[in-house]
Amino acid sequence: MRYLLILAALTLLIPLQSQVPVPRPTKIEQDHESESRSAQQQTAYPQQGTLQSPFVVQLIPAPQNQEEADRDANERIQHAANDKRLTRFTGELVFATILLGLVGILQLIVFGIQAIQLRRTVEATKKNAEVLIASERAWMDATFVRISLPDGADRYQLKITNHGRTPAHFLSYMVGTLHNLSHSREPKADDYIRQWILPYGTLAGADYAQQMEQPIIEPETGKNTVYHVVLRYFDLVTVNSGGPIHETSFTCVYLFEQRKLDRIPADNRYT
Repeated sequence: MRYLLILAALTLLIPLQSQVPVPRPTKIEQDHESESRSAQQQTAYPQQGTLQSPFVVQLIPAPQNQEEADRDANERIQHAANDKRLTRFTGELVFATILLGLVGILQLIVFGIQAIQLRRTVEATKKNAEVLIASERAWMDATFVRISLPDGADRYQLKITNHGRTPAHFLSYMVGTLHNLSHSREPKADDYIRQWILPYGTLAGADYAQQMEQPIIEPETGKNTVYHVVLRYFDLVTVNSGGPIHETSFTCVYLFEQRKLDRIPADNRYT
């Protein structure tokens, strides 16, 4: 009976306890509870497929049969042989290019030597032609011949001679008196005291010699005098091809005390 009473009392107390209000958690407690729940969830699930733990996929090729393996091996061998042939061909091409460059350099050297030899040959031929023409052309020259007159004065006539092998067309001669001997090499117009230019157009054949009839020089008494003479003529060998007018010039000095007219060899000029 006593046990029944205790059981009835407990039956009455249980409903009373279920009706007691449960206190609600605060916001801070709710945040802590959310963070702990998230941490439990992250710990519970594996971290794969993320930046921290990415997936690793390993591809395993399918096994090949013997025929495919042989074909791959043959392709590798053929590829290696092609690479070897290409390397050798490239080396041969480089060698051929270098050889071609050397041949080109040698050709330039040979062409340069040939050009030099050709120029020397042309110059030698030109000189030989000039020497031949010079040996055959007309060469006019002159000298003064003293003539004695009854009055005892010295007078000179000009004797012109063609020493060449071919005729010449003698154009003119000029005789001038210079201030002094320093002007005698190639005198200018101001270097002359006076001058005479006399035309004398005539054909002077080979071994031609002609002495002027009139006296050309009459030296002044009591003083030395410097004379300059220029002869101008055409050479009939080259005149038809536009040849130049040739000139012969020389200088003479009249020495009054010795009464003679000397030619200065250093001033002789022939063109």
